[in-house]
Amino acid sequence: HIWTRSEGSPSGDGRYWGFLVYNANWDMLGYIVWDLQQNQLAGSRASTAAQDNASMSASGRWFVASGDNGTWAWSRDFSSKKKIDSYGVHSDLALSPSGQDYYVSVDFESSNGDVYFVNLDTCPSVPASASSAPVCPRTVLFSMYPTGGWSSMHFSGKAFGKPGWVLISTYDAESNGGGLPWFTNKVMAVELKASPRIYPLAYTRRVRVTSGDSDGAGNYWAEPHASVNRNFTRIAFNSNWGNSHGADIDTYIIQLKPGSFGATAAAATGDATQARPVAGTGDTSPVRAAAPIAEPVPAAGTTSRARSPPTSSSISGTWRRRAWS
Repeated sequence: HIWTRSEGSPSGDGRYWGFLVYNANWDMLGYIVWDLQQNQLAGSRASTAAQDNASMSASGRWFVASGDNGTWAWSRDFSSKKKIDSYGVHSDLALSPSGQDYYVSVDFESSNGDVYFVNLDTCPSVPASASSAPVCPRTVLFSMYPTGGWSSMHFSGKAFGKPGWVLISTYDAESNGGGLPWFTNKVMAVELKASPRIYPLAYTRRVRVTSGDSDGAGNYWAEPHASVNRNFTRIAFNSNWGNSHGADIDTYIIQLKPGSFGATAAAATGDATQARPVAGTGDTSPVRAAAPIAEPVPAAGTTSRARSPPTSSSISGTWRRRAWS
């Protein structure tokens, strides 16, 4: 059996495909990278360490696997490797404006709860046979814990046509005795640089199942899992808002016009209805405004879940519901 555990992607051009390899009993055997253009194996390596997911980087230079042995980036011929983290949580691979490969994730074990990215191309590498390696240097996008709260989140870095940006969706936000943090229950476009611009695009709504869901599947699939297209003009995310049980899920579409955000710092200026970054995130544009924390609530007796983004983060485009049965 070969697969990516349903989470990986090929290189941006579709040439290189990385897979986890198992025997007939689903015991881990190792990794392979397949060159679809040449129709041949680009590299392979044996490993019995259990893995949660695997993917090729956008450029095809790196095969990234996350599992019991940490998160590692391997050269596609498996001659060298780089240590990204000692463990693995939600993450994705993205592209920098100059074409370098980035890994984006969150570290709940760090002192500040950092959301960060790693430049895979500039991270020091070691031979594939090495028993240890230095952890790749990080660039922090924002820190959760200083806000007095934290949140679970998903990442989507597949907007290779708008390099230097990642999509982050948050859910299950918690506070430490105070108000909920600014990033509560949002879908956000985040610039991949220190002190980034952050554009809230929509609110999310997820109702956690407290009974009748013994395996947690309903809770998992009701997480927003926001995913972006190649040029950052369409975003899909999940919600079980207003439905009868956790696994009854709708999919929403956010549609943006090309160039709606992020081209220049000037995108953050103007009146309160224009797109702008979130206050306090390090942006230095002349005008900044924080999106409100309160979540829109439908009028009594209504079931419609088609909503417009709040005015403090409205970006030229539309927001549509797609329901799947």
